[in-house]
Amino acid sequence: MKYLTIFCLLINFIFAQSPGKSSFIEAEIYFKQNKFKEAILLYKKSINFEPTNPKYHFKLAFCYLKTDSVDLAISNVKNAKNIDSTFADSHFLEGLIYEKQKNYDLAINSFYEALDYEIESNKRIQIEFHMAFCHLKLNKIDYALESMETLEKDNLEDYRIQFILGQIYKLKKNCCESILKLKKSIELIENKEIINKESFNFALGEAYFYNNEISNAEAIWIKCKNKSKIKSIKSIPNFKDSLNYWDFEDEKLEVIKNKAQNYFEKGEYKKAIVEIDKINILEPNNSKYHYKKAVCLFNINYKDTLETSKSLLQSLSIDYEHDRAYALLARLYEINNQYISAIQYYKLAEQNENDMNVKIRYNSILIHLYLKVNETENAQNVIAELKNYAPGDPSILFIEGQLYGLQKDWENSLKCYQDALDKCCIGPPSLSTKYYFAIGEVLYNLGKKEKAENVWKNCYIMEKSEIQRVKSKDYKFQLYKNEFDLTEKIEDWD
Repeated sequence: MKYLTIFCLLINFIFAQSPGKSSFIEAEIYFKQNKFKEAILLYKKSINFEPTNPKYHFKLAFCYLKTDSVDLAISNVKNAKNIDSTFADSHFLEGLIYEKQKNYDLAINSFYEALDYEIESNKRIQIEFHMAFCHLKLNKIDYALESMETLEKDNLEDYRIQFILGQIYKLKKNCCESILKLKKSIELIENKEIINKESFNFALGEAYFYNNEISNAEAIWIKCKNKSKIKSIKSIPNFKDSLNYWDFEDEKLEVIKNKAQNYFEKGEYKKAIVEIDKINILEPNNSKYHYKKAVCLFNINYKDTLETSKSLLQSLSIDYEHDRAYALLARLYEINNQYISAIQYYKLAEQNENDMNVKIRYNSILIHLYLKVNETENAQNVIAELKNYAPGDPSILFIEGQLYGLQKDWENSLKCYQDALDKCCIGPPSLSTKYYFAIGEVLYNLGKKEKAENVWKNCYIMEKSEIQRVKSKDYKFQLYKNEFDLTEKIEDWD
């Protein structure tokens, strides 16, 4: 009877609220039960009733993050920020999303913004902790150390702070202090339900190993299941400053660089990475070779976003004007259909590029991506800018034709495509084929089927299936494929 009364009171409370508020309360119940898909539907309903409530957009973004829909999470958290720029939780969540994506530079910027507006002390500690973690990931060791030491003063019993401090001191070659902090972190988690306890023991064993306390390291590592990782530490340690454990002291740096380049040019990318790793140890602040490692990783497996982006972000943490690193990171996200992240990095690449032809190319890709995510206004703005400093460029006219096609403005679409074909007098057959196919598609949509067929006679065999698609009953206008193969290997060393 008591539970029935509570249930009735809850139902009465929900229905006494505004429609937006009642949907939000229901969503919160599902959220607490980890039923995120159900919560998403209700948060969306709340937003339909009250579109200017930043909290609704924030919680929807949080749900999308929980379901690994990162692009949707970014989009909704930005909505919350646009509605109320002083809403600290939105800035913090944005930082967490970027941290999850390994975009540590962007995460740090968002955490700084969160600190500007957050007044609650516990939340400020949380933000500081994540910021220090991101600095550490970007190899900004002193920034991370300063943040963590500040946090430690008021939070001596926080195992995470002790663990990160242990890792930082290890990177600074202060292994004794590292051991003390890591031992403290293990003591603090003894009675806690921590999933990855093994990583604490592994880190402590590593610190003992680097401090030449091999027997202590072995005693700790007995508790670890991942023996292959321990073996790799013993043979060639993963610790970038421990040069004593590398077997190349006698090799001159220039010789190693030549080896790396030779392997790269032969397409032996795994061997090139071995040499590049040596260079990055000897010259940790040379962004060029962090970038080159990323290129090798990309050429080995173009879909391996995680490992490749780690090297790229390392490169960017050293040299923030490395436009090629931004472009390759953008390319990785585009390959993996994470278009919003791709847009962010193509914009950074374009801003840092001095070559006008390359800038035009980046902007052309940006237009294409904006159309992919239905941000038509942004696409139009980029087209307008491109027309100012590249009037008459056929690729820009072609993309403008696509934009009109998406809006079913066939007359303007046709004019753009015809102008593009007129401007593109010289080029490979595949390029003119693209224009002829597009013109035929528009004519077909205008009901001029005979004219369309005549235009399509100029198309090569590769486009015949696309022509059949246009004629089919379930036809839908779609963007033409990107102008270059995203998966194509990067073969230029310089």
